[in-house]
Amino acid sequence: MGNTEGVDKAEGEVTEISAKGKEEGHVENSNDDLDEGSRLLASLANVVDQKDVDKVNKRGKKKTKKEKKKEKREYLKEKRKKNRPEEKKKRKEKKKNELLKILNGLNSSERIQFLNERRVIREEKKKKRQEFLMKAYNEGYKICYNCSFLSQMGEKEVSSLAKQVFLGYHYMIKEQLPVQFHFTSLINSDEFYTQLSEKYALEKWRVHIHQEDYWNLFPREKIVVLSPDAEEELTEVRDDEVYVISALVDRSVSKNLSFSQASLHNLVTKKLPIEKYFKKKKSNVLNVNTVVEILISFLKNKNWMKVFKECVPQKKVLCFCNGASTEGHRDEEADGDDEKKTDERYLEDNEKKYVNPDPL
Repeated sequence: MGNTEGVDKAEGEVTEISAKGKEEGHVENSNDDLDEGSRLLASLANVVDQKDVDKVNKRGKKKTKKEKKKEKREYLKEKRKKNRPEEKKKRKEKKKNELLKILNGLNSSERIQFLNERRVIREEKKKKRQEFLMKAYNEGYKICYNCSFLSQMGEKEVSSLAKQVFLGYHYMIKEQLPVQFHFTSLINSDEFYTQLSEKYALEKWRVHIHQEDYWNLFPREKIVVLSPDAEEELTEVRDDEVYVISALVDRSVSKNLSFSQASLHNLVTKKLPIEKYFKKKKSNVLNVNTVVEILISFLKNKNWMKVFKECVPQKKVLCFCNGASTEGHRDEEADGDDEKKTDERYLEDNEKKYVNPDPL
């Protein structure tokens, strides 16, 4: 601060010298005086540390909570990006060392036999995976992504949506429950299509892509649009129905988009029975991948309470309703076992799951 005051004082002296010269008629000396004052000002300016000036300016401009959060997110994102190649290299090295350790304990004939068996196992796994994906593509339960709202999202939201769809697809593979995924109102020039292709190798997925709207593709009486704004609750998942999920990540959580669109075309709308099984903290809007996980998990065990405890992110849950009715669920024994476990246990387990911060 002292240096800044010195600069201001020097500027005042230069002005005073100039004015005095004019009053006394020393016009011929005014240029010399100004040159001397400019040199003095320049020398003082060199003494002032720019960092001190920046600090003073920074003090008067306090960051908001939102700006701090954004800064932290960007920092963590960059940190993960830098560490990713190194982590991949470490994993590869670890696998290599484990294989070498096994091979070093074998003689030459045993090594050949081991490597041949290993190759056969890998080929069988690959074959089974392809068979499962073809079955899902042709005969699986139908889940449709309605991509008609893509224009309402920014680049970050589209990127987040692509990741969520990728997670949903691989959850289906992990759980080995065949799902026939459809993308409607999607063209290959869309940013969403580009993100899926470049980041997640969409061309290798076994999915159906349509430019048409979903209400023109499927029998209308078989369409069930999932929307948090619907009044009727979803009680079962049927193999002859098409469950439509809005491909939308909206940070402002725009209400009634999918519901209004479905109502306009006289389509059935339903919501997941969230309120019946747990009390939410804020919104009952879930990520796209979470909705897919819930549907797949319900198809496996037919128990809504168990499904929500396993799939719903902890940040959405205030508490589970242990007294909720499980009527119509065939897995009664599993439900009885669940009641013995505490909610805290499930919440703790759920923290280990990947939770994307962006809302649907």
